[in-house]
Amino acid sequence: KLTQFAGGIDNLLAQHGEAITKACLGGLSGGAPQMLWPSCSECIFSITQHIISSTPDADAPNSVLCTWLRTAMIEGSLVANTKKHNSRNWNLCD
Repeated sequence: KLTQFAGGIDNLLAQHGEAITKACLGGLSGGAPQMLWPSCSECIFSITQHIISSTPDADAPNSVLCTWLRTAMIEGSLVANTKKHNSRNWNLCD
C-alpha cells in the first residue's frame, strides 16, 4: 500500500535527501549512539538503492547520489567525528 505515497516520498527525498544523508553518515562516524548505527546504515542503503533503481540507465553514474555522498563526506562535523575517534588510543585487546 505504500505505492500510493511514492510520489510524496520521492518529493521529500528530493528536498531532504542531502540532509538525511549527512545526518546518517554523521551518525555512523560517531555523532550518534552506537545503537542507532544499524538504523543509520539501513537508511543510507535504502536511499542509495532507491536512487539507483530510479535511474533509467543503470550503468550511468548518478550525479545526485554522488553529490549527496560527497557533500556528506566532506561535512565538517563528519570530519571532526572521524578525527576525534581516530585520535583515541583504542586498545581493544586489554
